[in-house]
Amino acid sequence: ARIKSDFEAITVAKKEILLSENSRADYLYFIEKGLIQNYYFHDGKKITSWFYLEGQFVTAWSSFYRQSPSFEEIECLEECHLYRISFAAYQKLIADFSAFGNFARLLAEDILSLLDEFYKAWSFLSAKEK
Repeated sequence: ARIKSDFEAITVAKKEILLSENSRADYLYFIEKGLIQNYYFHDGKKITSWFYLEGQFVTAWSSFYRQSPSFEEIECLEECHLYRISFAAYQKLIADFSAFGNFARLLAEDILSLLDEFYKAWSFLSAKEK
């Protein structure tokens, strides 16, 4: 019951920004329904980092884990039904419940593996393919 109570259910409108560039990612979100895009700006162009679908967790990972300003923005591409947990509550659950700590480790491993695979695949593309 404690873990469930630390996640807040929210509904977010289409095109609403969950996180703006240079803001700190204070929340980790779970997507129950909807589609979310992470992106950043480079030379005035919007560059997509990732799309997140139903059943996935989303945040600006570096900003969330380091509690530093984000270079990314997070936008709902359609109305989204989300569960969110604050960084402080997330850390407290890790400290208080070993099972949640294991979940947090597995989530971080999954994200790290995915990003590592993406980076390596990207590095082999030609300039034209990129």
